Amino acid sequence: MIVQIAARWLPWSSWQLKRHCRRGADRRTDRARHTAVPVLTAVSAMAGGGTLNCVLEPERDQPVSRFQYGKSIASSQMEFSMAAQYTWSSGPWVHAGTPTLPDASLQDFSFLDVYLVDLTVGGPVLRMLDGYLSNDGICFTRISYASGLRAYIVTSTIPDGVSDQAEFEKIKRTYRNNADSISAVASRDDRFRVSAVDSLWGESLQFLVTNVAEQNDEGPFPLVLPLFDDSYDELLSMGASRLFVRNKNRYQVAVLAAPDPSDGDDAREKLEGKILALVESLVKSLQYRTDSLLLQRNRS
Repeated sequence: MIVQIAARWLPWSSWQLKRHCRRGADRRTDRARHTAVPVLTAVSAMAGGGTLNCVLEPERDQPVSRFQYGKSIASSQMEFSMAAQYTWSSGPWVHAGTPTLPDASLQDFSFLDVYLVDLTVGGPVLRMLDGYLSNDGICFTRISYASGLRAYIVTSTIPDGVSDQAEFEKIKRTYRNNADSISAVASRDDRFRVSAVDSLWGESLQFLVTNVAEQNDEGPFPLVLPLFDDSYDELLSMGASRLFVRNKNRYQVAVLAAPDPSDGDDAREKLEGKILALVESLVKSLQYRTDSLLLQRNRS
């Protein structure tokens, strides 16, 4: 039986999103060269429960044992299958490597003046998916590393008349309420943990969640958090995310992965360490390099 404990990420679902400007030609590649590849999917039960079929769908280049727990429902023709809450308004575009994407295209990965980041801090990249959700109000990028980790960078703008600090306080309240709600029904205290973390841009909010699927019918992780119920004692997956607000933009940098069976009894600790380390590296790169980008543009 599976219970949808946290159906959607509340901050994004309640925000009145302001449209980002479209990306320039530097972020778009020839669609004719894109390779149709399967992406992560997950099964979520309808109201009243259902049968757990799978947690993560393996990428073609990854060992099946690392990501698959039961029968997969993914189709090679599928991208995301979403309900109206988070639907693709532009894209998604899949950039597939042979076998990996060239580092030169990833070391200076930018989106207008919103961010600049070095995606190679996580190692070789097998493929990348990006596009716009919710009437182009949310810019969504997913990076699939050869190590088996999946990273996400999600951005949107805050409403006019709302300060960065007010928006961040709203995020903190929502996530702490989510943590309290999940803790009230979860058998483990560490099922959903929220903490404050310092960064170059000041305080950020971090959460760590276990046994979460990468998507359900309402949208993809980390915009939604479809949690599997506590009847599954084994560690199926783990995700971490950092959220912060800067210059009227919301940012979320997240990582999701399944444990490596070869890690044995230390699988939980090792997976948490790898996920948090990649989140930290991506956040540091994004904040430092974005500051440098804006400084250069202000001088010119």
